[in-house]
Amino acid sequence: MQQTYDAAEHVQRMCSGPGVRTISASAHGSGGKEFILNAVGIINPSVATAKRVATAGESFPNAMIDLVADPSDSSRLKLLLWDGTNAKVAPRIKYRCCTYEPVALHPAVVRGVRWPTFCSACGSTRELFDRILSLITEKCGIAEQPARMMVYFIFSTWFPDRLALAPGLAIVGSAVGEAIQLLRFLHCVCRRPILLGGMSQPNLMSLPLSVYPTLLLDRPMLTRPLQTFLSASNRRGFLAVNRGKKFRRLLSEGSIFWRR
Repeated sequence: MQQTYDAAEHVQRMCSGPGVRTISASAHGSGGKEFILNAVGIINPSVATAKRVATAGESFPNAMIDLVADPSDSSRLKLLLWDGTNAKVAPRIKYRCCTYEPVALHPAVVRGVRWPTFCSACGSTRELFDRILSLITEKCGIAEQPARMMVYFIFSTWFPDRLALAPGLAIVGSAVGEAIQLLRFLHCVCRRPILLGGMSQPNLMSLPLSVYPTLLLDRPMLTRPLQTFLSASNRRGFLAVNRGKKFRRLLSEGSIFWRR
């Protein structure tokens, strides 16, 4: 079968050694594959396009990728690449040998979760801790000691992939208005928070837990099955079976307001 080839002009950037060159086979020949040739023959065949990966976030030795909001469309997401110095936001990010794109989520979920919109300096960890602590004590009227526990919880929501056991926060009381206000505050500072009301275990199982959301639940009471599920959902690597007998990965942060 006849094949047509186009000589690549960027030989030195892709391979090294005397007599080595890169060529790309046409669609009529080798299905768009790219080969590295030398004087002897074909070596190291590879696919010309980078591998595409749908991601909810990646961590590398010197960089990270995270999901961010798309200001032009509230039902879509973009990716942010941070290399420790510079930030880049785009619908797709090419890093090393892969092209990353946002994981597919239902538009209602995308709109319901609060996503970051940009990257900015926040000072030291201590400075950030003290700023959030001041907001809780001044704006929410909570004493310093329980407010500190809340800040620890807030910080933990930003590192779910680093925790074998993600902590949960239970807010118990009869002051409904203050509790709702506190949940709305947590919705502003936790990672990937989503406000939920009256959710059952099957409802929670239908959520995209693989993106590590912070579940902010308003429940008049917690049933035993729901308590069991919430207790298991903060263990990284554990699976659960839903009614369709499909396995679901569990891991979420949970802040529960339980009205008495």
